Amino acid sequence: MSGRRLLFNRIGERFDPQLEHPFYVECFLGREERLGDWRRWRFSEPYRGYTDFAAMERDWRRLRDFAYRQVVPRFQERVREARGIERGPEYWKTLLNGWLLTLLAIAWSRYRQLEQFIEDHPGECFRVELIDPETRWHFSDTQAFMRRAAVNVDFHHWLLSLIAEELAPAEWVLERRGAAPGAERCDAQPRGGARQRVRALVERVLDLRWSRCRGVYGLNLPEQVAASLLLWFKRGVVNVQAAPSLDPVEVLPERFVAVAERVVERCIPDSLLDGHLPVAAGRTPWWVRPGAFRLIGPYLFFDDRAKATLALARELGEKIICTQHGGYPGRLCSLGLPREVELRQDYYLSWGWDRYGDAAGRIVPLPTPHLSGLKRARRRRAGRGGGGIVMIGAHMEPLLLRLFSMPYGSQWLEYREEKMGFLRGVGAALRGELIYRPFVADTTTSFRDAEHVREAFPELRIVDGSARAAALIDQMLEARLIVVDHPISALNIALAMEVPTIAFWRDEHWCIHQDARPWFDELARAGIRHSSGESAAAQLLAVADDPRRWWDGDAVRRAREAWCERFARTSDGWRGEWFRAVRSFE
Repeated sequence: MSGRRLLFNRIGERFDPQLEHPFYVECFLGREERLGDWRRWRFSEPYRGYTDFAAMERDWRRLRDFAYRQVVPRFQERVREARGIERGPEYWKTLLNGWLLTLLAIAWSRYRQLEQFIEDHPGECFRVELIDPETRWHFSDTQAFMRRAAVNVDFHHWLLSLIAEELAPAEWVLERRGAAPGAERCDAQPRGGARQRVRALVERVLDLRWSRCRGVYGLNLPEQVAASLLLWFKRGVVNVQAAPSLDPVEVLPERFVAVAERVVERCIPDSLLDGHLPVAAGRTPWWVRPGAFRLIGPYLFFDDRAKATLALARELGEKIICTQHGGYPGRLCSLGLPREVELRQDYYLSWGWDRYGDAAGRIVPLPTPHLSGLKRARRRRAGRGGGGIVMIGAHMEPLLLRLFSMPYGSQWLEYREEKMGFLRGVGAALRGELIYRPFVADTTTSFRDAEHVREAFPELRIVDGSARAAALIDQMLEARLIVVDHPISALNIALAMEVPTIAFWRDEHWCIHQDARPWFDELARAGIRHSSGESAAAQLLAVADDPRRWWDGDAVRRAREAWCERFARTSDGWRGEWFRAVRSFE
């Protein structure tokens, strides 16, 4: 008996559920009209309900230790032999971790998912079409990997092909086909001509070799240049590189290690091997000043050239000050890559929180320039809050598996149902006042959002999610009330601007860390935060006529002010606070 075909890729035009079994909900990306009631499918997930965040944290540490103990030393030796470059292990960790740890997190999630699928379907026979496991992917750089692989269902199909060769039961029939589409050359997404030229000019002006402040959210170009000049004269104790201690955690399964080694070898971005990155085999470059500081935004993740510059500077004695640039840190139960990449640097400037589990970095809570500027802009607007009701959606990204405590797989459809429940609950009259702003999304990598909402509620005004971010900020500045269906950056912005805000999400979708939970519990008691769309809709109906009367009440004001002090701190005097903090760094 040949059995049904197990699909690792998108369903076809002639999809027949009697003959074909979709492995994961991502098989319906771009074909959601065939999904129907998604609850009828038995989708296996790598973590049961994604509420087992302790297991997720344990697995992240296992992956990190595997990367640092096995993969990085081999890569270091490979470059030494091929190019004669001698750099320490911390340099290579900094350079590789964005690509390597993301790749391993995706591979591990799919490995666990296939293990769970086999457990959920004991004795069943499936025919599985495999993309040639020997395929080599040619990414120009780490950003190309993120754009052309991490969110590419063909890449996930290839990855699952390697895993299936290792895990498939004897009764499964494995059928090979050719190489993965698009594997020959994967460049980062090109930008428009004029925009690209302007961006290139700015990057030359703010090249990290001579610019000591770059990418900090809320700092304009003159402020970054001024900060960079000041940092040239700030010297501290020369940084001495020391390998971080690795926990004696349980090792990864041997079969996964075999898969991971093959995956890593076939996915190394060209930029990490071709020698154009600044690795400086000889004397200390002129732009490195041992003991000096660098103040940066999100440059330690996927920008290979910037990471190489920063890694070299740090290895030669400089110190890195990272700055918070989004709403994830300080609140989610699991936050693998950002915590590893940024919170282990010399200093980390948070938006107000000073404790986050076992984060080992020197966390310094300060007001954020970005949110401080938005708060001032809100106060300057005439007629304060005379606009409409703005609702902001999240980015549904089921293919990007990062071991965060956020929705995964079919949970994104549950998230969308909560949104629909909210919109049904507010009624037709109030929906007519709503402006819905979905996150910009490609339906080949994300579930339908604007289209799905529009089909159910044609009277709802929907703003194109591809519009520039400034347009969303303008709408938030004018709003008389904001609704947010997730606990990330939009919530920080809304509360910092002191706009009446109602937020809702399910705990099993975005699990809040125990260190942050008391402040979120206070938001719930004040009626700001809700655990369902229906509850949030009832709150909106109760306060819609006069949101500020509710918002300015004593209990609500105390809850939101305490929350902002912790997670969205603002100050008109933030420059002085930053200057004094950085001056105190050793």
